[in-house]
Amino acid sequence: MGRKAKYSKELKLEIVKRYLKGESASALAKEYGMSKSMEKNIMYWARRFEAMGDGGFDYSKTNNSYSKDLKAKIINEYLSGQLNSNELSYKYKISSPAIVKEWIKKYNESGEDGLSESRGRPSSKEPLESINKKIRFW
Repeated sequence: MGRKAKYSKELKLEIVKRYLKGESASALAKEYGMSKSMEKNIMYWARRFEAMGDGGFDYSKTNNSYSKDLKAKIINEYLSGQLNSNELSYKYKISSPAIVKEWIKKYNESGEDGLSESRGRPSSKEPLESINKKIRFW
C-alpha cells in the first residue's frame, strides 16, 4: 500500500532554506500553522537536506525493501559506535531513523534471524494433502 507525505517536498525545502538562513524553527512552525513539536522535524529536515540535498525529500510512494545483509551491515556500524541511527539513515538513504531503530530492536530480540522480511501473511505449515483429508464433501 502506498503512502503520502504530510508535507510536500516543496514546502519542506522552503522551510529548510529559511531555517538555514537563520530563522528559528519555532517561528517557522508557528508561521506555517504547525504544532510546537514540529520544531524538531524542521531541524531534522535541515540535517537531512545538508546530508542529501533536495533528494533527501524524495520519498517513494511504496515501501522499500532492504536485504538482510544491508540491515546487518547498518546494525554493525551502529553497534560499533561509528554512526547513530540518524547518520545511518542519511548515509544509506533510508527514509527515517525509526526504521534503523526498529531493525536494532529486532536484532536485539532475535539476532540476525529477526532481520528477515516478515511482511504479509505467514504460509501454512500443514501440507495440502492433510488439509484435503479434513475437508468433507457432502
